Amino acid sequence: MEVVILLPAVLPGIKVTHAERQAALLRGVLRTTPKTEEGLLVAGFPAAVVAGVLRLTRFDAGFSYLEHCAW
Repeated sequence: MEVVILLPAVLPGIKVTHAERQAALLRGVLRTTPKTEEGLLVAGFPAAVVAGVLRLTRFDAGFSYLEHCAW
């Protein structure tokens, strides 16, 4: 969540969407609890948000950080 709060200060004019805030918060849920991506979907979170969580949580070699964060 610190990154979501920090982004507007570092990148003036950037808009952080509700879905991006959800993904940032849910990333912590996946990293610190036994919850799974399927559990997030069952709980009613949109597939696009869950996909964003996975991009933030699981980095693939060969992709830049910004490519991972692209919606």
